Amino acid sequence: MKKQYSLELFDLTDKVIVLTGSAGRLGTNFAHILSDAGSNVILIDIDNKKIIN
Repeated sequence: MKKQYSLELFDLTDKVIVLTGSAGRLGTNFAHILSDAGSNVILIDIDNKKIIN
């Protein structure tokens, strides 16, 4: 229920978000949350191999 409330509060449908530093643990979690909120997420990090995997 708490997750649903958060998604209603932060509706990012059809928004494009560029997320830097996304290969780490925190960046990965942010990417999933932003995607769940409806946004299109562009991932950028100095370590491309971690993003691809």
